[in-house]
Amino acid sequence: MKKSLALFFLIFFCIFQMFSNDIPDQILGIWEGQDRYVFFENVETPEDTEDIENSENPIPNQNKIIVVFKTYYGWYLDRFAEPIEKSKTQKRDRNNATPKNPLQIEYTCTDLGNDVYNFEISYTKNQQQQLPAAIINNVMYFNFFQKDSKNPNLWNGNDFSKGITVSEQTQKNKLQCLYLTENQCFTIDYWLTDMPFSDSIATFEYKNQTYQVNKHVKSMGKVYTCAMGKGKKVRNLKEPKLFSLEDKNHTQNVLVLQTEPNLVKLIDKNTFEHLIQIVNNQNSKRKPLPEPPFPPSNVDWHWDLIDLLEKDNQIIQQVRQRQKQFGPRAKDFQ
Repeated sequence: MKKSLALFFLIFFCIFQMFSNDIPDQILGIWEGQDRYVFFENVETPEDTEDIENSENPIPNQNKIIVVFKTYYGWYLDRFAEPIEKSKTQKRDRNNATPKNPLQIEYTCTDLGNDVYNFEISYTKNQQQQLPAAIINNVMYFNFFQKDSKNPNLWNGNDFSKGITVSEQTQKNKLQCLYLTENQCFTIDYWLTDMPFSDSIATFEYKNQTYQVNKHVKSMGKVYTCAMGKGKKVRNLKEPKLFSLEDKNHTQNVLVLQTEPNLVKLIDKNTFEHLIQIVNNQNSKRKPLPEPPFPPSNVDWHWDLIDLLEKDNQIIQQVRQRQKQFGPRAKDFQ
C-alpha cells in the first residue's frame, strides 16, 4: 500500500512538472529595448490531466518569446518572433520587411532569488542556450555581477550577452569577476574551459596579503577558470583600481556597471493586446519628407530666352513633347 501511494505521488509530481510552465511574475509583460520590444506571458494549459488527454493536442504549448524589432530607424515595428496562434488572432502585415512566418522561440525562466533569473531558450532542436538576467527597479540587465554566496568580497561576472535575441549567441572565451575591498577593485579574468566545475579555491597575492577567489565560475551554462590546469594561482592579475559601491547601480546581491539598460518594463501595458496597439500605432505613422538639399531661392531662369533658343531645334522639340507625357516642366509651376 505504501509503495502504491509513493508511486502515485511520484507520478503526480512528474505530471505537474511536465505541464507546469509558469513564468515568474516579475518577468511577465512588455519590455522595451533600444531596438526591440520583448513580451513574456504564461501559456494557458488545461487545469487537469484529463483535459490534456482529451484535447486535440495532448502536449501543452510551450511558452514562447515574442520579439518585435524596431526596423528602419524605429519607424516600422516588425513582429519577427511570436507563436503561430497569435498570428492567427492578430494577422501580421506582409511586406518586404517581414518574413512570411514568425520565428518560434520557446523558453522557460527560473527565479534564482536575489533579483537574478535564468532563461533557458530553445531556438531550434539543436540550439539551446541559458541566459542569466538581473532585474532592478523594473529594468532588466544582462551584463551584471552577482555577489558570491560564500565570499562576500567576490562578485561573479556573467558572460556579457546581447540580451534576448532571435538566434543563438556565440559563447565568449573570457569573462571577468570583481574582488572588492574597502576602496579597491581587483579585476580577475576567467577563461572558457572544458574542465568540470568544482568548488576549488584559487589565490592571489598583493602587497603581502593573500586573497581567495573561486577557481571556477559558471555563466550561460558554461564553465570558466582563472587558473592554469590543476594550478591554484590566479593568472594575469591586474593592478587594483579605486572603487566605491556608493555611486554604482547595485542591490545587496547584484552590481551593474553598464550605464544603459537592456530592457525597461512598461508598467501600464502588460498584455498582447497592448503590444499590438503599440505596433499598429507606430506602423500607422508616416515618416515626414526630408528637407530639400538646397534652400528655396528666387532665381530667374529666363524661360522666355530658353524657349526662344529651343524654338527652331526639332530634336529638342521632340524631347519636350515626350516630357509632356510624363508631367509638367519646372516652368509650369511658376
